[in-house]
Amino acid sequence: MQTILIILTMALLPVGGYELEVYKHWEAKDQLFRDKETSPIFNKKERKNFTGIKFYAPDSRMVITAKYEQLTVEDTLEFVTSSGSLKFYAQVANLIFTLDNQTFSLPAYQGIELRKKEEFEKYLFVPFTDLTSGKETYGGGRYLDLEVPDGDSLEVDFNYAYNPYCAYTDGYSCPIPKPESRLSISILAGEKVYH
Repeated sequence: MQTILIILTMALLPVGGYELEVYKHWEAKDQLFRDKETSPIFNKKERKNFTGIKFYAPDSRMVITAKYEQLTVEDTLEFVTSSGSLKFYAQVANLIFTLDNQTFSLPAYQGIELRKKEEFEKYLFVPFTDLTSGKETYGGGRYLDLEVPDGDSLEVDFNYAYNPYCAYTDGYSCPIPKPESRLSISILAGEKVYH
């Protein structure tokens, strides 16, 4: 049903190449959640009652170029998770950017253990909350997956901001964004609250 709604929405809106790419991304995630082989929702009843991924219409204004401010000294930080356990990350940079004529900063992290794996050496974890959190979007915050740039700037596309699995079901330990990752603006892009 959600796939049908996505297709209908695409048919009703003027969708260009970029917008179509974003719609296809969310459609693929929706299908992944519905498939019993790939779904992070292990409970059969919950999966059967899954109502679909909800997201804002793509907005190219939410694709911004951030200054990548690499830290010279990294501290190991404890993140409290949704289950109450702790996960450990190193803050490696700050992302400085402007939205609606306001300047913001978001910390970028790497998992202490994860970055030891070759395929995750350049992976950046950017959790955040904003003024939509707990209202239009998941109260526990949303995440961005980015990559360490070669230079001092980085494209940040909030249209791909996503919910952790904890937004959909129990059994996961999802890091909760720290106070310094709270944005005093509404990010009307990316994934919306599920329930």
